[in-house]
Amino acid sequence: MAGLASPAFAAQRPTVIELFTSQGCSSCPAADELLIGLAQQDPSILPLSLHVDYWDRLGWKDPYASEANTKRQRTYKEMHRGRMYTPQMIIDGAASAIGSNLAQVSKAIAFARKEPSNVPVTLRLSADGDVLNVEIAASNDSDGAYIPETATVYAMQFTPHGTTQVKSGENRGHTIDNINNVTRITTLGNWNKKGNHFELPLKDIGSDGLAVIVQGEAQGRIIGAARYLPATK
Repeated sequence: MAGLASPAFAAQRPTVIELFTSQGCSSCPAADELLIGLAQQDPSILPLSLHVDYWDRLGWKDPYASEANTKRQRTYKEMHRGRMYTPQMIIDGAASAIGSNLAQVSKAIAFARKEPSNVPVTLRLSADGDVLNVEIAASNDSDGAYIPETATVYAMQFTPHGTTQVKSGENRGHTIDNINNVTRITTLGNWNKKGNHFELPLKDIGSDGLAVIVQGEAQGRIIGAARYLPATK
């Protein structure tokens, strides 16, 4: 059935890369291109572009920027006791890197994949009539994988592709391509180790894509993830 999460992701979840970016930042287009390249080379990567709004006051209002994206980056800053900058990539909620630095990003991806955070939590997204069913399997505490005490389930709606002609600010005159631009972040509920089920109206998603992630509350490590893309004509 078109629009389902790939069966491969049920066996081994995708590595989530969140790029905090802005079309008003001259250093960001290189990171935007890097994210697109990574996604093209490695289908096991789930790329998300989160455009922050604190660059908007400096000459160009990013059409994808939102306060919610900035808030999410600020939450990572507090969790990791780190810095808040653009372009910044957060890999699996655990590792941070300068988004335009391939060496740093590659190292962060390797670190995230090495950490025992791929717990047996699977998400099964299936289009069923007018509803998108989100199924999260029960966890298994016996395999030694990292399992947080508490975790939250998020739905992150995104526009799969976007091309923008920037008319002012630091990137004036440039055309910028972005991938998986996050437009809405919704908290679905608390993760239950015995499993969860959520239903999302397909009419609210429309032609957008959706990422569903299970994320530990204390350290922010992502322990489960899947993506939904509507059927293309």
